[in-house]
Amino acid sequence: MCDAIGINPIHKVLTPRPSDHALHKFGLFSGSYIVIHPGAAFAYKRWNKEAWRQLIGHSKDRGFQVVVTGGGSQEEKSYLDNLLSGSSILRLDGCLSWNELAEVLEGARACVVVDTSVAHLAAALAVPGVAIFGPTDPVVWAPRSSTPKRILAVVQNTQGCVPCQEEGCERHQQSRSECLDTLGIDKVWPLLETHLG
Repeated sequence: MCDAIGINPIHKVLTPRPSDHALHKFGLFSGSYIVIHPGAAFAYKRWNKEAWRQLIGHSKDRGFQVVVTGGGSQEEKSYLDNLLSGSSILRLDGCLSWNELAEVLEGARACVVVDTSVAHLAAALAVPGVAIFGPTDPVVWAPRSSTPKRILAVVQNTQGCVPCQEEGCERHQQSRSECLDTLGIDKVWPLLETHLG
């Protein structure tokens, strides 16, 4: 579009300015934790709960603190309450400004996110990790990195119907997505582990 109107394009992705106090505020130490962002506004973009629980367990077994980010809506909080019941993690869902979220992401050793705006923010900040995609086509919607090397890997199931570009199997926002229900930790953990040292 820039070429069409005679403007020189700038390819650098601009990100929020870090707040410079979120890590201290929440007692976090750069590189000692993994951020997970399991919530999405729409159910059809959510990875299965058992896989999230396994990922949390593996991360803690490797000695990392797990920090959960998310929105502040009651629906998302209820989803996370159910998902994280009994887990010893730091929940920051609904607690962070956009700038604080950027700082928490930047300080993470790695992140695992679903197909949301947070995936795009993590990629723009060059945070290593994994973005989990369901029905959405990553060729069109994959997060783009601010560096030439993509370090936020995109994982998607290999079923014949994927990507269908639909709102889940039942074609509505609160639908389940079989591609995410059956995507196992075995497809995600090895990619995350490469960033854990």
